[in-house]
Amino acid sequence: MATHASTNGHAETKTKHPEGSESVETLRADIDALRSGLSELTRSLRQTGRDGAGIAAAEAKAAAGKAREAIQAGSARVGEAVKARPALACGVAIGVGALLGAAIARRR
Repeated sequence: MATHASTNGHAETKTKHPEGSESVETLRADIDALRSGLSELTRSLRQTGRDGAGIAAAEAKAAAGKAREAIQAGSARVGEAVKARPALACGVAIGVGALLGAAIARRR
């Protein structure tokens, strides 16, 4: 979005940050929350596996339920952001895909 102001008879253009930058930050926060939830689930599964199969199953179900709730909430927010700013969402998806592709390629 650009605004024009006149000083000394000359036009100046000032550029403001698009409102979509907040959507990108929201998407990043959602991705970080999902990553954190999955990391917590992994740690929980490792620990409970050491404690016994019965306890592991109960804690895994609880952690999976929490992760499922976080994913559903994040998915709803991402869906809203995609509908509001589809071009921005495509750009973010391409960037994330490139980063994941590079990370996978390094491991090979």
